[in-house]
Amino acid sequence: MIDRISVAHAARRADVSKDTIQRWCRLYGIGKQLAPHSPWRIDPLGLVIVMNGDGDALQAYRAGNMNAAAIKPYITAT
Repeated sequence: MIDRISVAHAARRADVSKDTIQRWCRLYGIGKQLAPHSPWRIDPLGLVIVMNGDGDALQAYRAGNMNAAAIKPYITAT
């Protein structure tokens, strides 16, 4: 199970605004909401991939391919 983090925690980690984190959740699929208007919960792995602008890793991440070579460096870093 993935330990997800709050929008505020993700914003501090990435040094961006909470609005940016919420936008990344919608654009890149790095977070989940249990219901509309409920708090976002962010996957730290997805956050690091987006912060690094790694398109190959993001594509593998969104496909659920956690064994992809592009993702391996991020898994060990988080």
